[in-house]
Amino acid sequence: MNFITRVTKVFSAIFTGACAYLTDHIPTIITGKHLISFFILSATLT
Repeated sequence: MNFITRVTKVFSAIFTGACAYLTDHIPTIITGKHLISFFILSATLT
């Protein structure tokens, strides 16, 4: 149970960080300046 709680906390922290990152970078992503690097980043993460 402790391990599951720890994994859940880690995933929620990653998810929160990803949401904050996207919220900060959505305007530049829409303009297309960081579109390529965004795809490269998501390709490396998955």
